[in-house]
Amino acid sequence: MTTNITDMLPQQFRVLRLQNANTAFYDLTQRPYTSVEGLPGMPYVCLRLPTGGKTLIACYIVGITASELLKTESPIVLWFVPSNAKSELMGNQLYENGKT
Repeated sequence: MTTNITDMLPQQFRVLRLQNANTAFYDLTQRPYTSVEGLPGMPYVCLRLPTGGKTLIACYIVGITASELLKTESPIVLWFVPSNAKSELMGNQLYENGKT
């Protein structure tokens, strides 16, 4: 199943604001929700994406999450990267796309 994440996430976040993560996920997908071990009920998103564009997509997702779920214009994001090279690449992509 192919889904446009920028269309699906706002809908899921609107439902999530009214229900718990388990119910919201099931209502939208008709599939069982798998909770994060040790964090029951914690909403999360797992994306499997091919190489290329993941950083930019993630930046858009931060904006969607801030506006639709957190209802804030100033989210705080903790972004883990495996190396300095990846960190510099991400910083450059953010700067070039006007997200800083």
